[in-house]
Formats: sequence, C-alpha cells, structure tokens
Amino acid sequence: MPHSNAVNARLIIGLGETGLSCARYFTRLDLPFTLLDSRLNPPKLSEFQKEFPQVVYHLGPFDPKHFQNVSISMKKASTPLFNTINLNR
Repeated sequence: MPHSNAVNARLIIGLGETGLSCARYFTRLDLPFTLLDSRLNPPKLSEFQKEFPQVVYHLGPFDPKHFQNVSISMKKASTPLFNTINLNR
C-alpha cells in the first residue's frame, strides 16, 4: 500500500506483537502513523489489516523516503533497522 509519510510524523517499524501493540497505542491516542515491515508477509498482517483498514503501511525493502518527516519512530529493540536501509540511495 504505497503512500507518502508526509502527513504521518509517527512510524512503526515491524508488524509483530510489538508493532501491533504500538498501532493500538497510537490509535487510542488518535494519532496518525505509518507502519513499515521489511517482510512481505509479517506475522500480524491479517490482524493489522482487519483492525486498521485505513492505516498506511509498506511491506518489503525499506526506502529512505518513508523516513522523511518522521518525528517519532517505534520499533522492537532487536530490529536491525540500519542494517536493512541503504541511506545512500
């Protein structure tokens, strides 16, 4: 579901238990967010799609453009974010 992150200053990285929990947290606070996962079929995808059909998400390799205008990013501590992004593109 490719969209810009221009209006969403919050970014959740990873769609496992932690990512789903972060999505619920931002939703309770009525805060918009974008979700990224480097996997094409993350473990909580179907649950996320049912619970948050209006939320922008991107699956597959990370693109630096998704990190533009981000003021807050949330990820599981073990997610090797900078090992999966080529920031020199």
